[in-house]
Amino acid sequence: MGLFELNSADTTRLQCLKGVGPVTANRIIRYRQQLGGYYHVAQLAEIKGLYPDVLDRLQASLTVDPTHIVKLNLNKASLEKLKTHPYLNFYQAKVIVELRKARKGLSSLEELAAFNEFTPADLDRLKWYVTW
Repeated sequence: MGLFELNSADTTRLQCLKGVGPVTANRIIRYRQQLGGYYHVAQLAEIKGLYPDVLDRLQASLTVDPTHIVKLNLNKASLEKLKTHPYLNFYQAKVIVELRKARKGLSSLEELAAFNEFTPADLDRLKWYVTW
């Protein structure tokens, strides 16, 4: 089987891969929905229950088109919506809401870099998922 694109794959397509049954396929899709999409196949390692051999096969069988990612508007999303994203916790979401209120909006992730709640790694992976 050739490569196929992870952000547009459905559970049926994922189950064609060796080691991926209905439970694993549903976990992959559910996590994709929580994130808004994948920017790299390696993100599958963040899903509980995926064994290293299955991850290796998935990385060899999948591609990712990050243009399919559904972005989160940091100037409009509620605190509740922000804190449900897997890459944001409550404290980070609160900083975003308070900062955008104080500044009448945000225009870049660099504005968050000054806050201890955000590490450079946090901002690096978040950049794929945000818009203004």
